[in-house]
Amino acid sequence: MIKDYEVYFDIDGWAYKGVYTSLGNLPGLNENEKCWTMFGALIYELLNNRIYSVTIYHNSRLVDEWAGDVSFLYSRSRKIAGKLHNEYLPRFARLKVVKLDDRTIAHEKERLKLA
Repeated sequence: MIKDYEVYFDIDGWAYKGVYTSLGNLPGLNENEKCWTMFGALIYELLNNRIYSVTIYHNSRLVDEWAGDVSFLYSRSRKIAGKLHNEYLPRFARLKVVKLDDRTIAHEKERLKLA
């Protein structure tokens, strides 16, 4: 049986059971590109930790771009999303990306950090 995980992810990092990751500035990237770069790193980390069923809660346009509800603002973001969709998404049993408010994400990250 595959265990389900919940990940809380924002511009500063992410947290899920047993993991808290914080990232600073990524020079040369705007906020959207930073989110996509971090999202790629998160996906890679989840697969390396054998987490195959996950809901990722995030608070930016990335959620809408991932779902195809809006067009990409930047070609770098589109390229990252394409690689994730084509190469990494098929490795998951379930991967859901859901928009959630800033306050709840920050609260959950802090709760998981202290756990």
